[in-house]
Amino acid sequence: MTTWADCAKINEGWGHSRFVWPTDGWAGFNCEPGITISDISGGISWLWTYPGDWFLRLPKVGTFLELPPDHTGGALSSAIMFGISLLVALSVSAVLDDYRTSAKSKR
Repeated sequence: MTTWADCAKINEGWGHSRFVWPTDGWAGFNCEPGITISDISGGISWLWTYPGDWFLRLPKVGTFLELPPDHTGGALSSAIMFGISLLVALSVSAVLDDYRTSAKSKR
C-alpha cells in the first residue's frame, strides 16, 4: 500500500507537481486503482498542507529558511496552517464577542 506522500514523490518523478490535484481525483492519492480510505486521508492531508507548502515555496521565504527548491514542508506546513486557523478562529471569536456586546447594549 502506497501512502499519499509516497505517491506524491512518485508523481513528481513523472513530472507532476505537488501543487496539482491528481488527475484521478480522490482516487489518485495512493497511486492504486479505485478509491479507498487512504485516498480520502491523503486528500485531506493535501488540502491541509497546501497553504503551508505554497508559502514555503515563495522564493524569499525558501531562501531565508535555506530550504531546497523541491522542499515540501510536511510538519512545518501543518504548523503554518494551524497558525492560520488559530488566527482565523481568534478573529471570528473577537467579532462575535463585539457583536454580542453591542447587541446587549442596544437593549
